[in-house]
Amino acid sequence: MEVHSGVLKASSKYFESSAQFVESQQQQQQQNNDLESKAGDGTSRYTFSVGEITRSDECFQRLVLFFYTHQPEDLGCTVKTALLYVALADFLQVSKIDIFIQVAARALKDAYVPKFPRSPVVSEPLMVRLLEQLVSDIQRAESSKCACEHCLECKKYSERQSQSILQALILPAAWVSYAHMERLSYDVLDLRVHVRRIFKGYVDRIRRERMLEKNLLRLKRGEGPTTMREALQALYASYFYTEE
Repeated sequence: MEVHSGVLKASSKYFESSAQFVESQQQQQQQNNDLESKAGDGTSRYTFSVGEITRSDECFQRLVLFFYTHQPEDLGCTVKTALLYVALADFLQVSKIDIFIQVAARALKDAYVPKFPRSPVVSEPLMVRLLEQLVSDIQRAESSKCACEHCLECKKYSERQSQSILQALILPAAWVSYAHMERLSYDVLDLRVHVRRIFKGYVDRIRRERMLEKNLLRLKRGEGPTTMREALQALYASYFYTEE
């Protein structure tokens, strides 16, 4: 595919400042000058390997399309690609990374165990930002609910909200399992502080509805590795329901 280098540099600090990218451009510029090989419109051509950035050509192509249009729907973000887009945006130091986090959060709201990409990796700070967005979306939805809390619509909303919280709780535990697999370093105590801050307003509900117990039961049925179950217990130790 062909892309204007100016668009890449304007959208990504990686392309703006990457020594490797700049060096490759300079080398090819010299080759163009030596061979006098110019494009028909007078524009010099440069190349770089997408495979060095991501294994998904389609996601990169859609990312480039977004650089041109600035329309989130052009990303075609799905449950399978949500975390890859976030990782890509972070790795490329995209100026509008908040948009990617918002789009990914919407795509992940129906995913039970999220799939993290092998490359580029999702860092702990990035995962925390995504978790904050997921919970923020849950809180924002509360403003549109009916005030009576007793009608059918209120009951349906409450069920949807519980499911959203249940699934959001899994994200940090899934990331810890992913970090083990990718041998990423992290501070579990620091991560626990973030997690408890983010879910602070839902502690009573998590306990009352035994959400963590439900997640553990689902994981024990084969929907997640042992490290994820252990992480769930370590991160939310005091959030589990206990008999008074």
